[in-house]
Amino acid sequence: MCHCKDSFPQPDHYPLGFSHGFFHHCCSVDTQPYSCQMTLRFLWREKVAFSAALGLPAGLRGPFGSETTIVYKNVLTNVGNAYNPATGIFTALYRGVYYIRFTGGVYDNNRYNIGVNLYKNNHFLMHLGENSIDGFAKHVSSGVTIQLEPGDQMYTRLPPYYVLWDDSFFRTSFSGFFLFHI
Repeated sequence: MCHCKDSFPQPDHYPLGFSHGFFHHCCSVDTQPYSCQMTLRFLWREKVAFSAALGLPAGLRGPFGSETTIVYKNVLTNVGNAYNPATGIFTALYRGVYYIRFTGGVYDNNRYNIGVNLYKNNHFLMHLGENSIDGFAKHVSSGVTIQLEPGDQMYTRLPPYYVLWDDSFFRTSFSGFFLFHI
């Protein structure tokens, strides 16, 4: 007999990829109620998602003479509290695969390059950028699917003599979410 529905209320909305059938059939005749409860707690608890932007005040950030960690203080979402708006660093909570996305924008600029560098644990992963002569307004965007361990840190840095720009439209942002365990 399945004790899931007795121990946990059946939600009105199920996590992506799960259905009422999953919760009803998670237990078999041989499964102990405790095991079933732990499975459901595990599924519901491990959620991580964040999205933050530079935002206001509007204007250029940079250029600086050295590479500078970008701190996105306008937090839109921080499920799991894994993103630190004081440092600009996302710290993985679980071993698994995450999706990390970062964007950059610049407006009213043809003097400086626009760019963002992505780092994992002090190791450079990738550069995203455009030359200053490419136009008046520019936007760049990229993302990676990456395996992380608990405590791994992801963050972005502004390269030396590069600029970014933002305003209330949140054109320069840093986001990510936990996909699955491995």
